[in-house]
Amino acid sequence: MRYQQEARGQNCGHCTHFRNDPAYLEEAFGGLNALSSARGSVRGSDGICVVHGRYLQTGASCPKFEQRHSPHLLPL
Repeated sequence: MRYQQEARGQNCGHCTHFRNDPAYLEEAFGGLNALSSARGSVRGSDGICVVHGRYLQTGASCPKFEQRHSPHLLPL
């Protein structure tokens, strides 16, 4: 699977399959908060694609994009 940078505005940051809430990330990556925090500025607004199980930048995209209609993301 190749991930591309934003294609026609259909990027991971706007996809229903993308999760970037710090609490979600800390749960997904057990032990993360022992070294740092998912609330750190270094992470930016990166998150996890629940379809592919990958940690990605919000600007990535793939053919499985589905427009997000509910606010379960932090602002970009």
